[in-house]
Amino acid sequence: MEYRRHGVRKKFGGLDTRSGDDFIDFTFREFIYILEDIVETIKKTPNLKNPRRPQQGLWGYFHKSEIFLEARANKKILLETLIHELAHALYYSDDKRSMRERKIQRVEKILWRRFTEDQKRILSKYIPKHIVKKGPDSQN
Repeated sequence: MEYRRHGVRKKFGGLDTRSGDDFIDFTFREFIYILEDIVETIKKTPNLKNPRRPQQGLWGYFHKSEIFLEARANKKILLETLIHELAHALYYSDDKRSMRERKIQRVEKILWRRFTEDQKRILSKYIPKHIVKKGPDSQN
């Protein structure tokens, strides 16, 4: 199958990008757009901390054009966290966050249940294999 957005095609090696649910497929396409055109880097870092509350550990953090993931998480948690952070990116407003954390968590759970295994496999390919030491607290 191939992914199309605004006339752009992207192939995913025979994996099906469609679930049969228009909203889920729209959200998946938007996530791919965010990953391809908005997010500059995805970093796995150990001991990920909230820059605003350093005592608080995190599974993930969306900061400007970067997504940080906790390196110690297993594959399932990494993918759930990527979906969660992409939901932040999709529903973020410069004025203020248009969706609070609890709502994003609900969206994440719904998407996790309704994305197909192929869609999850495609998203998981964006998770880096290597680990970096710099987290969001070291960013300007």
